[in-house]
Amino acid sequence: MSGIQQIFVNYVPAQDRILVRVSTIDNTEMRMWLTRRFITVLWPVMLQMLESDPSVVGQSDTRSKQEVLSFRHEEAISKTRFTKSYQTPPQLKPVNQVPFLITKLSTKRLDNGRTQMIFGTAKGRSVQFVVDRTLTHSLCKLIADCTSKANWGLELKIAKSAAAAPADRTIN
Repeated sequence: MSGIQQIFVNYVPAQDRILVRVSTIDNTEMRMWLTRRFITVLWPVMLQMLESDPSVVGQSDTRSKQEVLSFRHEEAISKTRFTKSYQTPPQLKPVNQVPFLITKLSTKRLDNGRTQMIFGTAKGRSVQFVVDRTLTHSLCKLIADCTSKANWGLELKIAKSAAAAPADRTIN
C-alpha cells in the first residue's frame, strides 16, 4: 500500500453523490462514490479519529478538548494546498475504472496516530488507504465543503465553537 499523493473530492449533481479520487505515489488511483447517507456514517468515525489525538484526549474538560481540536484542525488545514488542481498521473493505473459505490467502512488504528481506512461495497469490493491526522483533517474539510455545495443539509463541523460550548459552572 503506497502513500497518498493527492485526493480529489467533488460533488456530481447528476449522480447526487460525491466522487472521491485518491492517487498514490506509485501512480495508482482509487475511485469512490460517497452518498449523503454514507457521509452520515463516515463523519462521526472521522471525528473519533481526530478526537483520539493525544493533545485532545489529554484535556480535562469538553470545552478545552474542543478548543484544542479546533486549533489542530486549523493548523492542519494551513499545511494543506487546496488550490492545486488534481493532476491525473501520467502512467495512471486505476484500481477501478468505474467508481465503487461505498456502503461500508471499517478502520484500524496503526502506529503514530495513523489509521487504515477500508471502504467497502455491497458486492464485497474494497478500497483501502492509510491516513495520518493532518490528512484526516484535510479530508474532513474537503468533504464538509462538498456537502455544503450539495445542499444536503448536513452540519459537518470539526468542533463546536468555544462560545457555543456550555460553560462549566461552579456554585459555592
